[in-house]
Amino acid sequence: MKLFLIWADRSLEMKSLVSKLEKDGHEIVYWVGLGDENENFIKGAIFHDHYQAWAGLPADGVDKSQFVPPSKDLIEKMYRTESLVLTMMNKRFDTDCVDKRKHLYYNMLQYWHGVIKKYKPDVILFPTVPHTVYNYIIYSLAKQMGI
Repeated sequence: MKLFLIWADRSLEMKSLVSKLEKDGHEIVYWVGLGDENENFIKGAIFHDHYQAWAGLPADGVDKSQFVPPSKDLIEKMYRTESLVLTMMNKRFDTDCVDKRKHLYYNMLQYWHGVIKKYKPDVILFPTVPHTVYNYIIYSLAKQMGI
């Protein structure tokens, strides 16, 4: 199975988990984690720093210009997520006006929808309830896409 790990950890337990998953034949294609991207211990996976993802920045080496903007249909399907995410932004984007928050949300929606469509994960693993802007968007998209 192709996996995304949305797991901001670099502990020994994380390395053990990755080793077990790979040993069981799973391929980790995308990992949002902590640390220097040059130290990515998941060979072959795209590494995306948690703080870059939180800021709405793409992973190094992923060209977001190749991803189409969210369609009207997708935006309508994600209206509950949009409402929740704009409120979740109070935590880190509290000084941003609603227009700026919406712009960030739509950019993240475009990016994560594009990443999921391009890399086609079978499963997306979270260590906890998605509670940051980007991982809640990923979670909502995964539900919408049947992942």
